Amino acid sequence: TESGNSGDQIVGCIYRDSSVTPEACMGLPVGASITPCQTLVIRTRVAASSTTTTYFKVRAGVNAGSVNVNGAGAARVYGGALDSNITVTELSP
Repeated sequence: TESGNSGDQIVGCIYRDSSVTPEACMGLPVGASITPCQTLVIRTRVAASSTTTTYFKVRAGVNAGSVNVNGAGAARVYGGALDSNITVTELSP
């Protein structure tokens, strides 16, 4: 959930390795009265650049105020049963 500032947007981005440029981003508009269960889905395809280990990171935030993942304020939603995850599937050429 977001702190409830009207007109805000929660944004999430996927980063690869140490890059400061995201591979993909997605925004979710929120208002002053939002439901605590909104899903932000970010999908992208990236080419394998080498046989070395690759790290993917997800960063999320809001343009003003604060954002909580899997909760509302200091409280967990649904007793903490919500899930956040990143799935990476490697495909053969």
